[in-house]
Amino acid sequence: MLIDSPYFPDELELLPTLLAQAGFRPAGLLATHADYDHLLGRLAFPGLALGVGEPAAERLRAEPGAAQRELRDADAEHYVARPAPLSLGSYQALPVPGFVGVGDAEMELHPADGHTRDGTAFLAPFASLLVCGDYLSASTTNASLCSGERAAERLIRARRLGPAPAARLSVG
Repeated sequence: MLIDSPYFPDELELLPTLLAQAGFRPAGLLATHADYDHLLGRLAFPGLALGVGEPAAERLRAEPGAAQRELRDADAEHYVARPAPLSLGSYQALPVPGFVGVGDAEMELHPADGHTRDGTAFLAPFASLLVCGDYLSASTTNASLCSGERAAERLIRARRLGPAPAARLSVG
């Protein structure tokens, strides 16, 4: 599984080669929430299915075309040219809380609202990994450095996810 995606076209273009060189061939795509910069995986892997938590699926249905418009606006602001527009096509809504199969194992899906109302955190106990998108990112907590009260705020957010057997944490 590839969770979330890079933003810039050159990063997306190189992603399949980079992952293949590392021996990683994703079988599917997941997004932690429905912000445009988390939905670009299909530009790198157009043949793979995209899974999103049910809250993100509800947001995509309620706001058709919003992610595409936001991507166009961000691209214009940053002078980014893309070879093709974002086309979400179909996506699979996943239960939150819930589970998704990854080969012979399962990942847990946990609510991670805060940065957005539709956030999902993915816990992969078999890899000791928690991926929570922007839920704990510095921009979400207005922290340029993780210290003092801002560090406490991030810790409170992390504890909302409950005890997790994760040795590694991926944010932003």
